[in-house]
Amino acid sequence: MGNIRELVTEIDKNKKQTTRFFQIGINQEDNRKIQLRTFEEAENEVLQILNIHHKPKSNRESKTVWEKEIKKAAKRGVIFKAIYPKKIILPKVIQELNKKYPKKFQVKRYNAEFIRWNIINGKKVLIKLVNEDPIMFGGVFLLKTRNSQIT
Repeated sequence: MGNIRELVTEIDKNKKQTTRFFQIGINQEDNRKIQLRTFEEAENEVLQILNIHHKPKSNRESKTVWEKEIKKAAKRGVIFKAIYPKKIILPKVIQELNKKYPKKFQVKRYNAEFIRWNIINGKKVLIKLVNEDPIMFGGVFLLKTRNSQIT
């Protein structure tokens, strides 16, 4: 990963242009660190879309970490919008936040089949390449949009 970043930085430097931000995760630890950034760096808003393969009961330890960070972000005033599959029972933390902050914490239901993704502050996109088995994933990508604004 370091080599890729160095290469892109050098290419952009030679072209006299700023380097576009990106981070790639290829293992469970990378995945954890990058996903945490979603909630730690949120200043205004996070949109999280979970697909039909989301299993809130599996890998509970990691999900508890994300839920704590979502709660911290909500307390900071971050607007959180999520799309969960229709039949999924929301984790207790998510249910509580939805009740406590109904305008700032919105959950909609849709059975999405595409990859999971988050949008952070309208400027960064986290794409999680997952399989039906939540432990088996192809990696994660965190990208800063070219114009620093998603429309």
